Amino acid sequence: MAFAESCNFEKMNNNNYKQWKFNIKMQLLNLGLIEFVNKQEPVLDAEATKADKQNFELRKAKALSTICLSIDENLKSIVYNIDSPVAASQEIENVFEPRSRARIGTLRTKFLNILFLPSDTMSSYIGKISQAAKDLENAGKVIPDDEIAYQMLAKLPRSYDNLVMQLYQLDDVNFTSLNIQKSLLAEYDRVTVREKSEARPKEPAVFSIESDVSRKKNSTKEFKERRKCFFCGTVGHIRKNCWKFKNANKMPTHQQRKPPTFKQDELSNPAVFYASAYCTQSMDIEFVIDSAATEHFVNDINLFTNFQKLSSSASMAEGTTNILGKGDVSLEIMDNSANVIKMQNDSAAYISDKDGIELWHARFGHLNMQGLKDFSKSNNVYGLENLKGNVDKCDTCCLTKSSRASFPNIDKIRTQHVLELVHMDIWRPAPVKSLGGAEYFYSIIDDYSRYAVVYFLKHKNEAFECFKAYKQAMERLTNRKIKRVRSDNGT
Repeated sequence: MAFAESCNFEKMNNNNYKQWKFNIKMQLLNLGLIEFVNKQEPVLDAEATKADKQNFELRKAKALSTICLSIDENLKSIVYNIDSPVAASQEIENVFEPRSRARIGTLRTKFLNILFLPSDTMSSYIGKISQAAKDLENAGKVIPDDEIAYQMLAKLPRSYDNLVMQLYQLDDVNFTSLNIQKSLLAEYDRVTVREKSEARPKEPAVFSIESDVSRKKNSTKEFKERRKCFFCGTVGHIRKNCWKFKNANKMPTHQQRKPPTFKQDELSNPAVFYASAYCTQSMDIEFVIDSAATEHFVNDINLFTNFQKLSSSASMAEGTTNILGKGDVSLEIMDNSANVIKMQNDSAAYISDKDGIELWHARFGHLNMQGLKDFSKSNNVYGLENLKGNVDKCDTCCLTKSSRASFPNIDKIRTQHVLELVHMDIWRPAPVKSLGGAEYFYSIIDDYSRYAVVYFLKHKNEAFECFKAYKQAMERLTNRKIKRVRSDNGT
């Protein structure tokens, strides 16, 4: 029970030796028993008393029991016949950290192939290299400090190329793993802070109501700065704020005006068109006509034949305006043959004669000919005369009813072995980064087995390092070499 209370770390198993080695060392330090697991077992002085000897043996047994009780049941056979903590520690080390050329070769390959993966931080990348160097040292192969420094720079992404070239210019005294580590961590923090500051405005409005409000304010301000006055033509204000307009002559009376005619002008909002009246003076009578033909606005009360006061507002293309009242305005249509609506003699209206079956075919959404003729004969559609003839050729129908030939199905896989052909592609940057900062993903698919691997990338230039990792892993797994690679040249 005392051991269970003092030892709160996981017991040693086949997968956690490194972590267990650190934990048991800390445990023995805490108990004051670390001297019993050194390379040489401590020896009492010849003048030690009987009490000292008993205390020494008790502490030695406690160190051995601490080690043995922290081992999983399946592995306790390693220390069954051992009665010394030094021997137990050495035996466990021989099992999990054997000193041989084969182990050194394996650890050295692992050390040289450590990559800066997209999911890594700079501290985790440096930690992997330091741990690999420590494993080699425990196996009997000491890695020089400058080799560790070179390895830290060897597998960095291409975005660090400028920094790497600067660090290569250091002299032998300053080119140490500690200095390289400090420089890399400082650069990583700088890049991380910059990316966060650049990504902040791109956050979706669903996470912040203020972001959408501020964006609308900015867009309104920009729109006001580039507006053009319809009176003087100057950019930066509108007609109602134009001092030239305010200083112009007063508007003439209703009797002095000619009936207004309408002309279409350009506005930024295509749903509303602008109308101004023609008169003898330089001052125009302006109408704003609703494209839905429900409400029309005018700024002169003298035009109304009857008027009813109101207190409301309406949204216009350039903002909101107050509505003072409503009523009827008498309009005279000028004798202009260019007008679409032109009163002709005593007729109620004038309709263009070009009203054949082609036009009705288009009006009814390119309905078939027989359907149009049935409508015409049944008199169910007001204004639809008895249609005759046929539409010889309708380009819209030919285009929309045509179908694109599908790609032929592949009846069999053309490759004969795995890694004979691999397909790869990089998905475009996502509008919102992931929680880990990734905004690309890089997919690699083997043509024969259809086995797919996906890497998440923070930067597009990380793709080559991921491909090298994929190539090494797959070729080692399948014992075959990649022969061909297919991409869209954007990878």
